[in-house]
Amino acid sequence: MSLARAASSKVPLVASQIAARSTPTLASTTSSNVALSTTAAHALDNLKCVLEEYRQVHYRQCMPSRFKKDLVKVIASDGIETLLRNIGAEERVSRSEIDTILFEAGSKDNKTIPANRMMHLI
Repeated sequence: MSLARAASSKVPLVASQIAARSTPTLASTTSSNVALSTTAAHALDNLKCVLEEYRQVHYRQCMPSRFKKDLVKVIASDGIETLLRNIGAEERVSRSEIDTILFEAGSKDNKTIPANRMMHLI
């Protein structure tokens, strides 16, 4: 199932379907070319965990790189908040966490993250 189709069908994550949650380290977050504050790194880790759980359930047979490409496409067209709402995870990543990620990793003028940078972050 493509991410766009799953996002539009508003399939919520079911706790029993989610594999054991792995906690990424801060080193994995800061290994990209973006230097982030501790707050932004935690927010990004939280977003990564939510997206990884969704990938494990709904993109099980796809390569992680395919998931990332689909994800970046959906985020570019609809935004992070809409994506999270459509996959049933809007309560797991707060608006302030999204704002922190956009402020620190995105362009300062309009709070957007270029697609290539988003690929490196997630």
